[in-house]
Amino acid sequence: MNIVLEKRYAFIIENVKKFANGRTVLLWGENEVLKRILNSMGYKVFVVTYVKDKVTDSTFYIEDFAHRSNDYYIVVPFLAFNKRRDDLLKTLGYEEKDRVFFVHEKISIKSESTPIYADNYNNIINCKSDGVSIVLAENVTNCNIEIGENVKGNLNFYITGPSVYIKIGDNVKFKNNYFDINTGATLVIGQKSTFETNTNFHIKNCSEIRIGEDCMFSFGSVLHCGDGHAIFDVETGKRLNPICNKIELGNHVWVGFGASILAPTSIGDDSIVGASSLVKGIFESNSVLAGVPAKVIRKNITWDRSNDRETLYGDYYSI
Repeated sequence: MNIVLEKRYAFIIENVKKFANGRTVLLWGENEVLKRILNSMGYKVFVVTYVKDKVTDSTFYIEDFAHRSNDYYIVVPFLAFNKRRDDLLKTLGYEEKDRVFFVHEKISIKSESTPIYADNYNNIINCKSDGVSIVLAENVTNCNIEIGENVKGNLNFYITGPSVYIKIGDNVKFKNNYFDINTGATLVIGQKSTFETNTNFHIKNCSEIRIGEDCMFSFGSVLHCGDGHAIFDVETGKRLNPICNKIELGNHVWVGFGASILAPTSIGDDSIVGASSLVKGIFESNSVLAGVPAKVIRKNITWDRSNDRETLYGDYYSI
């Protein structure tokens, strides 16, 4: 199975495996991809509708399956859960164990009021810091977010797909940063890293960004992990760009203002990325990268957050 589809439909697949127990699946709303996935798992699938005018030879009226939950399990892939639809299914004899909704209303969470959040869609958020805003789009399921202690600044996550994992270490500092995180994406940021204003993250389907400890990002940096669109060879029909991508920064990496980091990229410990650089590739530790595209312009360096130190070894200051 395509890895994006696997991540996208993981919540439904897990529920069908756990609760269907050999019953035929009723798919409330046409979804050919999900139907093929369930067929490949050995399940018989019928498409049903609540609108009589949409009944065809291959789409059946849902009320014709009333009080037959011993034989059928209902999957609702597109219609959002609400009380009216829930009450309808209960009236038809389908309790919570007999059906699964994939879509819910948009969920907005403020850490001050909801430090620990969990719902029926396997979304779990454990936030030990105030000032964090998290928005889960209507199709987000199986999302796991961990925010450490003493995380400061305006931190806005907009999560647009299911099966996302986020972990932010202790004592990380943000300033009005934006995170756009898609299906199956991973974001890990080590402790004591800092991010100045308008450093933004874009993590596409099944891609990951991992940032080590004590990293420092200047103003207006962008990390863009994944193209977001498929590119094909017209002669062979094969895809040219990968679905899954990765950006990885080691510990103690300094990213200058306006730098753009694209995938795939790996930057070793104790390195520096010059201002306005366009970075893509593998770079060893203790390097200075600069330019468009970025190249190593100096090796065997390290750096310090303080601007006062005059030497790396011995006495820090000359008097």
